[in-house]
Amino acid sequence: MDKEKFSLEKFVENVTKSAVFLAVPPRSDSERSLVSSFFKFDVTICICSFKRTHNLREILEKLWYRQDYNGSYQIIVWNNNESRTKIVADICSRFIARNTNRRSMELISSSDNHFCTIRFAMPSLMKSDYLLICDDDIIPGSNFISFFSEARNKYPNDVCCLRGHKFLPHKLDLNNPHALWQEYEHLKFVDDHEPEQFIHFVHADACIIPKAALHEIASVEMPDPQFDLVDDYWMSYILNHKFKRNLRKLSIEKENSPVNRSDDSDDEFLALYKSEEVKDAKIRFYIHHMLQGWPSWECEKNFEKNFSTEMKNHIKTYKKSFWQKKHLGFNISSKLNYEKIAKLAKTGATCVRIGAVGVDDNLETEFSDLLTNHKAAIKRLGEKLLLLSQFGIDVILTLGSNLASPQLWKCIAEAFATMKNVIGYDIINEPIMSGERNESIVLLNELDHSDASKMIENYKEIIKAIRTVDSLTPIIVEPSFWAHIDALKFFLIQDLLQMESNLIVSCHFYEPSLLTNRKRNKGRFKFPGEVRVFDKIANHTVYWNHERILEKLKSFKQWGIENNVTVFVGEFGISRETPGAEEYLKAVIEACYHYDMTALIYSFGEESWEAMNYEFGPEKVITNFDLEWNKNPLMITILDGMQKVNNIKNSPF
Repeated sequence: MDKEKFSLEKFVENVTKSAVFLAVPPRSDSERSLVSSFFKFDVTICICSFKRTHNLREILEKLWYRQDYNGSYQIIVWNNNESRTKIVADICSRFIARNTNRRSMELISSSDNHFCTIRFAMPSLMKSDYLLICDDDIIPGSNFISFFSEARNKYPNDVCCLRGHKFLPHKLDLNNPHALWQEYEHLKFVDDHEPEQFIHFVHADACIIPKAALHEIASVEMPDPQFDLVDDYWMSYILNHKFKRNLRKLSIEKENSPVNRSDDSDDEFLALYKSEEVKDAKIRFYIHHMLQGWPSWECEKNFEKNFSTEMKNHIKTYKKSFWQKKHLGFNISSKLNYEKIAKLAKTGATCVRIGAVGVDDNLETEFSDLLTNHKAAIKRLGEKLLLLSQFGIDVILTLGSNLASPQLWKCIAEAFATMKNVIGYDIINEPIMSGERNESIVLLNELDHSDASKMIENYKEIIKAIRTVDSLTPIIVEPSFWAHIDALKFFLIQDLLQMESNLIVSCHFYEPSLLTNRKRNKGRFKFPGEVRVFDKIANHTVYWNHERILEKLKSFKQWGIENNVTVFVGEFGISRETPGAEEYLKAVIEACYHYDMTALIYSFGEESWEAMNYEFGPEKVITNFDLEWNKNPLMITILDGMQKVNNIKNSPF
């Protein structure tokens, strides 16, 4: 036996010749060796320099000497301006001379201006998995690298930036596509200090991008070479539309900002986005991506699971804060178009309530397809919510009993959990128990209320389903007998409060219905005035005036205080031709204001049932479908109420 093959020398020889050993990358003994050129950094910073070379020295000094970041980083300076090659080289040389495996800089100069598309060449040059862009008008703060690195750790697959644009739901105007970027009607700029959120168009002056995302961008050929001028717009489209990546706008604090923008950031001679060529490319690219079906305004981006704890806390606080003040708003149909919603905003309404509340076997309403195609219905609703958000209007969503189910509410809640302007789920509109149908409210005490516990159990099941996907949005419940105040005595609210603390109670106020309801009134009663208790008993009446309404709503407010729960009037109204209708509306508005309760008028823009469409005025026969508000006593009363309750300084007249 040859014993030499068992010697230490032979063993080392065999190991060093093996495929396993040779596959291991060599270790560099010198930072200047060839091997050190392949050292991997934690992040790569890219600076594209053209005319703002006067900022470059300060940018590099702050990146090289004044960062609180403990990781390793590579800086690539790409000079796009051949006439300034020597200037840029002189600035960079003293940093390059100090390169180490913890901090390294390299300079690339090109004879042509490749604009900011040089970013798309970075995957072959960067020695890390993430590219941090720092444009030549960005002066980095001491936490610049650490701020974006924390975002990278939280959202490793997202593109994270500080500002950008959101497209609001709309269709391409083939006759005037310029309007979007000129008038901003369906476009919102989201600045650095606004809350963290998803956007459509990343401003890439300060952002962090996964290397894999850069490979994805490079895999798609631009259909128009001039789209180079709007590279971050193109990048946003490709990554969001083609590769389904989240585009996330981070939020920064003013006192500890990771960036400052130079004084010449928006200089018309330096800022590329102000040139006519860029404006033209932007419009042409807008047309291109709209024809490609982007953005789609899908609701899935609002899923709570996609949001950080900090972001969720901010949204939850906003939703709760809505209910800490009183508001006056409307019930509306989700079918209202842009023009009608713009008109709604002019009333001063701060909130609305919308939903499917009239579905039955013979009637198809706005959300009846929630039962057959809930994804399409929810998508349509999401577009409407975004439109209302554009006008600063908060929204309560509700479903009728024919639609309300744990499964459907879960779908809705999952889609809209993180939409800030969705400030409540009114989970069953006007519930009734089996013994209450076709009965008078004055007989309520004599009715069978054995179903009360069943109604509570139904509420509990829906609440449980919602809370599996949405921990942020307040939940609204109503008592039975069509959400009547007098039914509160049979409403087992404490059973619900034991399982859900973020709970609000809504009642509807149409008292007395013989006065407010057109079919029941039949022109017999006015406000203030005597109103029958029973329709067919003429000598049994009650006098209804401001004081009686105040007293009735006082009992509602007191019930809320006793049960330690927020209450509001989810619906109130009166048929517009009823004598004294404007006084009735005024009485309810003033009573709710007095007791610090939010109240929602029924209704605004109602097309299928005009009895409570107050824009048509007090005459039963409509002679003017476009009656001026200042000539309409009903709208004058409502607008005065909006001005007082919502603290509006400027009159709409």
